[in-house]
Amino acid sequence: MPDTQPSPFKTGAAGSDDESHNLARGLLRIHHVITRGVEVACRQSRAYADGEPVGPALAAGFADYLQALVSVLHGHHTGEDEVAFPALRGRFPEVPWDLLSEEHRTVVPILADINGRAASIRQQPSPDSWTTVASLLERLAALWETHRRREETHLTVSKVDA
Repeated sequence: MPDTQPSPFKTGAAGSDDESHNLARGLLRIHHVITRGVEVACRQSRAYADGEPVGPALAAGFADYLQALVSVLHGHHTGEDEVAFPALRGRFPEVPWDLLSEEHRTVVPILADINGRAASIRQQPSPDSWTTVASLLERLAALWETHRRREETHLTVSKVDA
């Protein structure tokens, strides 16, 4: 039986392929992916910090997850800073482009720290390393939520479509 539920990323009755290629819809998609990744990483790292058992294989898998999350978020911000923002600046002068780019720069050291901690977790996880990673991820989550909302407020589907 085919799935009859509409995609959360498409609007309108037709649901055509043309709709799904809108820049704002792509932004919403990657933001959803990153938000989910940050939420899972926060929840799981906090559980490990609070004593949930984690063996070497699970620790290594979680380290991979963290490094993938860092890579996706860094790549997303780099793409925005180097391609999307310069291309859109003239069309949307009301967007706080400099603030958005500054927010990108603010998370760079946090991402680097998470990436380094993930490597050490892979080698030898300890209760302290889980606590540190959980704290870093909670800081990242707070910054990410504010930043994501700011972008999505200014770059809506209807504004970009216009």
